[in-house]
Amino acid sequence: RAGNIGGGGFMLIHNSAKKEVVALDFWQKSPAAATRTMFVRDGKADPKLSREGYIAVAVPGTVAGLAHALEKHGTLSLGKALAPAIGYAQNGFVMNAGLSSDIKSYEKLLKARPETARIFFKPSGGYYEAGDIFVQKDLARTLKAIAKGGPAVFYRGEIAARIAGQMKANSGLLTKEDLAAYEPVVRKPVHTSYRGNDVYSMYPPSSGGVCITQALNILEGFDLGRTGHNSAATIHLVAEAMKRAFSDLFVYAGDPDFVAVPVRGLTSKTYGAKLAAGIDPARATPSSRIRAGDARVYEKDETTHFSIVDGQGNAVSATYTLNGNFGSGIVVEGSGFLLNNEMDN
Repeated sequence: RAGNIGGGGFMLIHNSAKKEVVALDFWQKSPAAATRTMFVRDGKADPKLSREGYIAVAVPGTVAGLAHALEKHGTLSLGKALAPAIGYAQNGFVMNAGLSSDIKSYEKLLKARPETARIFFKPSGGYYEAGDIFVQKDLARTLKAIAKGGPAVFYRGEIAARIAGQMKANSGLLTKEDLAAYEPVVRKPVHTSYRGNDVYSMYPPSSGGVCITQALNILEGFDLGRTGHNSAATIHLVAEAMKRAFSDLFVYAGDPDFVAVPVRGLTSKTYGAKLAAGIDPARATPSSRIRAGDARVYEKDETTHFSIVDGQGNAVSATYTLNGNFGSGIVVEGSGFLLNNEMDN
């Protein structure tokens, strides 16, 4: 319902031996046919169009991204790495209460299309309850194909043909050419220091890395050790820092392949200190009064995240998503996986 081969994401990889950090961008990309006004109807933006249905789907990046990470930084073959997932899809796993509840909450979305309903509901149309075994045979076949043929199967082979064919039949924008052109991008991570510690985070188009770096730069100007963990004073300062970081995010964030994001300015220590100076330690600043600064002079439960460190000090921080829970609600026919609704972003 969240992290899925029909989605995309970001990964930070720390190689302990080489003492390097790599930022891997395998975010979804807009289809080439996307337009500025594609979600406008009668002169007004229609949010539903960007969240449900075929034109909400962006080019998935997860398969290419994870395969790239494994090839460049891993130690297992693709087949061995995929084996546990294939086993869970082929033989099933025990449904937990959270997933069962989410399926019920999203029943309207999941029952809107027969292929999706066939997977997420019992043959009788009833619910899978906590404790039931949930089997996904179609997904198992898809994962086996990827294990055998690599990401090329997904982007240029039989799976790509299924995705593109279903899109064309339902007035979607994503084409076989969009899939064939997809490549993950290796980017330089955002880097700062916080009280003597090195902090690395994801570069745009992810906005979280710049946002957290900016917030840390602001908070470095306050003695959080004195105010105390989770005290009212500390929570107030964190909230004020995040207000300012998010205000800038909504103005400056974007895809660096298309727009100039002033990363150096947003993550500047000098800029952070200037923003910190505007915080009253005793009084909240109304959000309505906060506007984005000029960084250029300095230059949901719906996402999967995991952070892993091994015995050699290598580390991976990965975030990937379909955007909304169950994404667009569209399952690729005969393939068993959901497609994202990332055009919403």
